[in-house]
Amino acid sequence: MPKSLKTNAKGSNLTPVQKKYHHLVIGIDPDVEASGVSLWNRHTKVLQLDQMNLWSLFGHLKLMASIATVRLEAGHLVKTTWHAGGNGMAKRVGANHEIGRQIAKFCEANSIQTELVTPLGYSSFSHEKFCKVTGWDIKAKTNPEKRVAGLLVFGL
Repeated sequence: MPKSLKTNAKGSNLTPVQKKYHHLVIGIDPDVEASGVSLWNRHTKVLQLDQMNLWSLFGHLKLMASIATVRLEAGHLVKTTWHAGGNGMAKRVGANHEIGRQIAKFCEANSIQTELVTPLGYSSFSHEKFCKVTGWDIKAKTNPEKRVAGLLVFGL
């Protein structure tokens, strides 16, 4: 399993927060159907949000591998989780965790600089709160996966 902070393809060590990221940072909230994906440009301060299935995401990551850092929400790193939704919800969460593991393995196999981030509670952000925090246009709809992905990278 990859460490929470990886070195880049050239093997350089990741140091303080402002130095460890490329100027483009990709945030990913893994999901079985379509993962939330964001792109934060640290120079222009522009945030983009999208959703991608696993195969499209792998293609996107391969294209961006040498110019972007990935921040992946890694719920699978949390050892114990209680789910109010019962067995069905637990199965869905387990499937999403496996997608996260596969994304982490793909990044490691392709020498993509990756930071695994344990959940920070961003899934509780409403559309309105997300827009207030990020300046996102209130009329441009978001969903929970896009919001989590965006919050993983916003402001870095």
